[in-house]
Amino acid sequence: MASISSKFPSNSLRRVAFLRRPPPSHHLCTSAEPRTQKLERIADDLLSLNKLERFDYSVLFRLKMGLDQYGPAVSGLGGSPSSDSAAGPGSGAAEAKVEKTAFDVKLEKFDAAAKIKVIKEVRAFTDLGLKEAKDLVEKAPVVVKKGVAKEEADSIVEKLKALVLVRAFWEEGKVDEAVKVVRDMEQRGVYGIACVYYELACCLCNNGRWQEAMLEVEKLKKLPRTKPLEVTFTGMIMSSMDGGRVHDCISIFEHIKDHFVLDIGIINAILKVCGSNDMFSEARELFEEIKRAKSDSHHSLDGFGSSLSPDAHTYSTMLETSASALQWEYFEYVYREMALSGYQLDHSKHTFLLVDASRAGKFYLLEHAFDTMLEAGEIPHPSVLTELICQAIIQHDFERIVGIINAMAHAPFQAKSSGQTCLSVMETGSVRRV
Repeated sequence: MASISSKFPSNSLRRVAFLRRPPPSHHLCTSAEPRTQKLERIADDLLSLNKLERFDYSVLFRLKMGLDQYGPAVSGLGGSPSSDSAAGPGSGAAEAKVEKTAFDVKLEKFDAAAKIKVIKEVRAFTDLGLKEAKDLVEKAPVVVKKGVAKEEADSIVEKLKALVLVRAFWEEGKVDEAVKVVRDMEQRGVYGIACVYYELACCLCNNGRWQEAMLEVEKLKKLPRTKPLEVTFTGMIMSSMDGGRVHDCISIFEHIKDHFVLDIGIINAILKVCGSNDMFSEARELFEEIKRAKSDSHHSLDGFGSSLSPDAHTYSTMLETSASALQWEYFEYVYREMALSGYQLDHSKHTFLLVDASRAGKFYLLEHAFDTMLEAGEIPHPSVLTELICQAIIQHDFERIVGIINAMAHAPFQAKSSGQTCLSVMETGSVRRV
């Protein structure tokens, strides 16, 4: 018993000693006992053991076989003292339990607000395109990954769960709970997808905790990303603005400017903040700084890359900011710069800006936009035609009215549509001036 006592606690030793006692005399084996009866007797003895005794027998059996004493128990004998599994009456030899090695990951449901993020992450661990991933996610509950190892399946589940929970807690205003979700995930040894840290950073910024958000950015930097880090900074600025934290937006921008190289997306975000909060002077100064950085091919200004150049969104945002501040001279300057750079205003979104500029005396900008739309084969918005015709009537320039109608008739789109538009505009313009 000395060799066994070193492997078992005293309580278990007493149970093992019980197992080693000879069975009752009516079960004694004789050389003449048939093999079938012997096996039935052994099975009956095993079935007569209680749960603890079955567990001890399993350990003892493995020791005698030279196996790991804490490995999987023999099927039917129970894997632990609390196991309820046992061989049924009349069962034969126990079969070894086969461990499952391949698993499927199933998306049961998700918060609608996190749909875009979920789609992106499903794409990250599958080979699906955007449309295929979107169609798959919208079928939830659905299997999104098949036949993966347990470790990979657990990791995918943990990351998707964290992503959805962070978004849900954010919307409920439970910021500390959102932070705890990510910390718990890390404690389990799962370091989340970049999107999890992006969501948490934006959540923190939205609630005035942008310094903590920068710590999440440091973790995000170490993970594989499908988008540049500047996208994260843009999201943080916009989240702070949505939370009404304008000063935080400026602080984030200054921090990025001091530690990173700005890109045009970050510039556009801060211009949006300025335009939405009556900060025309700050927006104009930043816009001019970008233009200087663009024109300087030898060196860049502090925080500004030499390749930084305004894009269509930059010009559109500055037009909105100028119009909001009623700075129509600067509005005209930005519009001309935009045209010279080869960009066109999105007329489906910003036609009202040109109409307001026309009423402020800049009607020739509207005429330029009208001609540009015709050349591009676009049907001008009725408000554009209305304003042009009204301005022509005010100036008694009836030839201009005929010219507008003829231009619409010969434009490269259906004459029927243009004719109906002109008639509608003429009626509207007449009513307006009566």
